[in-house]
Amino acid sequence: MAVVSEFAITIFLVVLVGACAFQPGGVEAENQEAYMTIQEVHSLCEKLGKCGNILCCEGKTVKLKGYLDPVNIWYREKHPWLDYEKFIITGKPDPYHDPSDSIEIYVSGNNTIPFFRKLQKISSRKLIYVEGTIEGVNAYTNKGPLRLLRIRAHPEHIMLPDQ
Repeated sequence: MAVVSEFAITIFLVVLVGACAFQPGGVEAENQEAYMTIQEVHSLCEKLGKCGNILCCEGKTVKLKGYLDPVNIWYREKHPWLDYEKFIITGKPDPYHDPSDSIEIYVSGNNTIPFFRKLQKISSRKLIYVEGTIEGVNAYTNKGPLRLLRIRAHPEHIMLPDQ
């Protein structure tokens, strides 16, 4: 019985400390530099690869920052046929951004609806801070089949701006 209670206490502390360590509401000025730009994430991976070839950066955890693209928010409550939930961040707040300066953030978790409802209320392009894992995905583009990047993150590791 003591093993179970020690295990339960350990899990509780991990969840509590994790939740306290990553609070929404903004990143202090001195910590903003710890977050990479989208271009820096792409540089970390050197270059896009051929379909099926694993990129050197896949599986790495990164902290990145970018501007929310409010027209590219996709989640099951609004689009029930989707088997994923994602949004796009860009390197600049410009609505006509260069597609190479953007990245998709795939959101994982049990109950993502509150997160996406809050995200949907952000009407203008605001800076978002994300901690997540780099994933590779095979895509067929106008340049032929390529291995592209995306980020997988949990809502508690995504800091949204105050509205």
